[in-house]
Amino acid sequence: MPKAESYSWVDAAPEHVTALQHFICADPPKAAYGGSREKYHPRPWELEVQSGLRDLRLPLPDSERLVIALDSAHEVAGAVRLSFDVTGEQMMILAIATRHDLQRQGIATRALEIAVDIIERTRVAYELNCDIWAKIHRENLRSQKVFAAAGFEWIESVDESGLDYWAKLFVAPDPLGRKVAGV
Repeated sequence: MPKAESYSWVDAAPEHVTALQHFICADPPKAAYGGSREKYHPRPWELEVQSGLRDLRLPLPDSERLVIALDSAHEVAGAVRLSFDVTGEQMMILAIATRHDLQRQGIATRALEIAVDIIERTRVAYELNCDIWAKIHRENLRSQKVFAAAGFEWIESVDESGLDYWAKLFVAPDPLGRKVAGV
């Protein structure tokens, strides 16, 4: 199996729409009807990310960015989607996904490294004082582990949806010489 570094990481463009529409990061790839006649999936956050990526219209607006990992057959191996939050004040990692048959090979870790690098360069280029935020389902322990290893920390629960806010807070210099986080 190829390592995360062996994929071509590129900004998604209209020519990648078909590959994105075939991208499967959920296992199983679809919800099934359970005994109570309601659709069920053991990890519904996977389906939400998969659907969100498959339904994207490219090119994205200037405030968003989608970087994908392409394998040698030009199929999507992984993806990371970035944007500003609704206020336009904080940078958000909207989704990180790895093709289901390639999981646990470092692709999500590499996608997060790329996302943090892009956001940090954007912060510097535009002199932004913002942190990096993400919403992670509280049962998604693999994502929590990847984000925690990259310096993100749990901040608070979003609501009853099962999502939690995680953030990488930056330390800004204080004019009085004190360190102030997240300014």
